[in-house]
Amino acid sequence: MPQLSEGGGGGVQCAIDVPYRAGDDERAGEDGIFVARVKRGFCAECGTTVLSGRESAGVLAVTSGSLDDPGLFRPTMHIWVSSKQPWLKLDDGLPQFAEAAPA
Repeated sequence: MPQLSEGGGGGVQCAIDVPYRAGDDERAGEDGIFVARVKRGFCAECGTTVLSGRESAGVLAVTSGSLDDPGLFRPTMHIWVSSKQPWLKLDDGLPQFAEAAPA
């Protein structure tokens, strides 16, 4: 998720593989170019983002902080590190990707 939607320097999500059907999350822009829409799900009680993603990528992400026990899940990689804040040090030895995770 972008830093803006997370309200800070980034966020932690648990990725879930999902089936994709062509056209599920695409729309034509004014210039006729198709743009993938990001889908987001929110908590009905507090409004917290709990789900986001583009189905065309085959992955949806659940925000780990919205889980009852987020400690059950451990990070396996860092993605979009090209846009991380300069004060964020990623020195845990996990793989890092400048953009999205490889398919």
